[in-house]
Amino acid sequence: MLRLVLFVVVFFLSGMASAQNTKHDAHFLKLAYLGEKITHPGLQLGYNYRISVSQNQKQAIDFGAIAGAYTHPKNHAALRIAPTIGYRYYLKNGWQLALSAECGYFQRI
Repeated sequence: MLRLVLFVVVFFLSGMASAQNTKHDAHFLKLAYLGEKITHPGLQLGYNYRISVSQNQKQAIDFGAIAGAYTHPKNHAALRIAPTIGYRYYLKNGWQLALSAECGYFQRI
């Protein structure tokens, strides 16, 4: 069962790394895997700007944009751009819970 869970996490979910200095920075970058499993590799780069923070500093709303590309070897490649809007909740231990939505353009090249 543990192997199945690890397989799902590694091959089906998107990983994300964020670069920021403090807990409530107004600007931050994100880098994520964009692709299907490991057979269609790609990368996604995003920029977010914090547009609103609650008075108690526990919730925030972000707005930003992402751009990415992936390849399907010996078939096609694709580019993707999209604006994003998201909600972020800060936990006491420093962790963050985030939910974002995006609607963009995906072009096969």
